[in-house]
Amino acid sequence: MTLVVLNTLVIRMVLPLTAVGMAVIAEQRGWGLLHAVGPIPALLAVAVGIVLLDFAIYLQHVLFHAVPVLWRVHRVHHADIDVDVTTGSRFHPIEIFLSMLIKLAAISTLGPPPMAVLLFEALLNAGSLFNHANLRLPLGLDRVLRLVVVTPDMHRVITRRGVSRRT
Repeated sequence: MTLVVLNTLVIRMVLPLTAVGMAVIAEQRGWGLLHAVGPIPALLAVAVGIVLLDFAIYLQHVLFHAVPVLWRVHRVHHADIDVDVTTGSRFHPIEIFLSMLIKLAAISTLGPPPMAVLLFEALLNAGSLFNHANLRLPLGLDRVLRLVVVTPDMHRVITRRGVSRRT
């Protein structure tokens, strides 16, 4: 158990730094869409960078569900019988590697500021833990939150056996 926790901590700390490193390289070399459109205010570049990276990771998630060979790797995440906050960090090592390659390609293509990548990584990880959490929000709060984030209830799927599962 201790080894699993240590592995998770190392992956959660080191890989995001790799993404920020790629953003620094892209910034230094002028790579990406945001550099091509000319100078834009820093705050706007950070906000746009976060939104574009979120969209890229959404598309990645859709691909991992739609492409059979990718689904075979991704279903490790869905195999968790007791869906809870730990499910948000349970992925096959091949998926982690492929996800990082996709993220590095997205960062190179989009050229978001390093601060946008750092904030995105923090939001992505916190969001994953939140939407896999085994909790129930008040219905009104859930309705408002699901307009901007994936809530645990929105993420839940009921199986034929009536067991609460999440996608």
